[in-house]
Amino acid sequence: MSNFILDDQTSKMSSVYKTETKIENRTIVSPNPTSNQVQINSTIGINEWYVYDINAKIVLAGNNKNANALKINLQNLNAGIYYFKFIDASGTLHEKSIIKK
Repeated sequence: MSNFILDDQTSKMSSVYKTETKIENRTIVSPNPTSNQVQINSTIGINEWYVYDINAKIVLAGNNKNANALKINLQNLNAGIYYFKFIDASGTLHEKSIIKK
């Protein structure tokens, strides 16, 4: 324990060390650009996922349990730029761009 002074009052503070493990997320979308479907491969599990258009409208969505690979059919979507967003098991949001020919 170490002592420190704050506003003329003595308090005791214990040192707490937090160990953080950083897991690198590597998410690959292929083929990109695409005309039909994309394969999504990720080093972290994909739970909820969404495909948004450029107006932030959800055009496709799904829910998986820690999937490391997905195939998403984009055949019925117009050509343009889309955003693939997913939430991993820890609740972190990730985003990748998809170009539809």
